[in-house]
Amino acid sequence: MNRIFRPFLDKFVVVFIDDILIYSRTPEEHKEYLRLVLEILKAKQLYAKLSKCEFWLDEVKFLGHVISAKGIAVDPAKVESVLQWERPRTVIDVRSFVGLAGYYRRFIEGFSKIVVPLTQLTRKEQPFIWTCACERSFKELKRRLTTSPVLVLPDFGESFDVFCDASHQGLGKSIHMSSMIVKEMELVEKFRDLNLCLELAQDHISCGALTITSEFLRQVGLKQLQDVELVKLLGLLGTEKAVGFELGEDGILRFNGRICLPQDVELKRTVLEEGHKSRRSIHLGMTKMYQDLKKTFWWSGMKREIAEYVVACLTCQKAKVEHQKPSGLM
Repeated sequence: MNRIFRPFLDKFVVVFIDDILIYSRTPEEHKEYLRLVLEILKAKQLYAKLSKCEFWLDEVKFLGHVISAKGIAVDPAKVESVLQWERPRTVIDVRSFVGLAGYYRRFIEGFSKIVVPLTQLTRKEQPFIWTCACERSFKELKRRLTTSPVLVLPDFGESFDVFCDASHQGLGKSIHMSSMIVKEMELVEKFRDLNLCLELAQDHISCGALTITSEFLRQVGLKQLQDVELVKLLGLLGTEKAVGFELGEDGILRFNGRICLPQDVELKRTVLEEGHKSRRSIHLGMTKMYQDLKKTFWWSGMKREIAEYVVACLTCQKAKVEHQKPSGLM
């Protein structure tokens, strides 16, 4: 399914195994998108059972969420199962509960701090002792899930309030717009050293654009100047031999808006590890990893190197199911 709908994924189609979700802004768009999806299914000789299909919905339940024009909310049916959850009595019970609650962590402000007593119970060689702190954490997570907010899509024409917090136990952040909580922007551990710059108006009262830069981008800029091929492209900017390449105001060379990653082993390792092994990525396959990384980065031989990296991942080799047919009998 992902392969046949690849050109439209995250544009107006979401696919999960054999579930297809089509979304749009207007009825006219929806009609066109629905036609495209049905034509693709017909061309590939794939069939959808009419009794399992729903059309022209204003609200839909999908993967444990309720999605509507108002935003994204937790499915009440899933919340009910959390409320009925008995106090964990083993490490496996704790992991199961934390796993379910963690699936909805974006709806729980301060999740990483609240869950600390429970995650500590799952550590190796840690005796299983259910403390008062564990009980408070357990009950608080259940309470937060039942009172979770509706996450709305951001309107970039409006202003935002950014709330950040940090301690030795966790990092927290939320973005608010017109008194509504916006879907959180994930912190990328590798790139979290940020400088926050405010462009002030002449009256020193009205604030302009919010600009965020990082040590990672600084390193990219330095390494680009040491890359022979990228230096050649810098000299060809504005000519037919460098169509699509441009030098940004931050001094970073980009190709069609994507950062040109120099041939530097450490930088590539950082990007590949973040794109494959981080908590945000959870060991993606080569196709999905390539689709994600190419939104931000470009380098010569990118697709091949990503494929080689995924194939060499020991965790994937041990955990992922082999889809190839077994060899016949000798």
